Amino acid sequence: MTRSAREVVERYNNSPTLTREQARNRVEDCWQLFDELHFDLNIVIASIEVFRVVDDMITEVWNCGYKVGAWQ
Repeated sequence: MTRSAREVVERYNNSPTLTREQARNRVEDCWQLFDELHFDLNIVIASIEVFRVVDDMITEVWNCGYKVGAWQ
């Protein structure tokens, strides 16, 4: 069976969706690991990933990374 490039990428990006209770438990469990938490919110204007799919496999990925400048 051959998958389309879209199906391969969607399968790669697929992650299970947590219920509200599972998400809350995950955050509470994480908080117990630290005495103090601090978050810096970076402003993201746009983000993109480009995938090259060959024979049902992702062979290359280009993305903008987390810094200003050329794609990696």
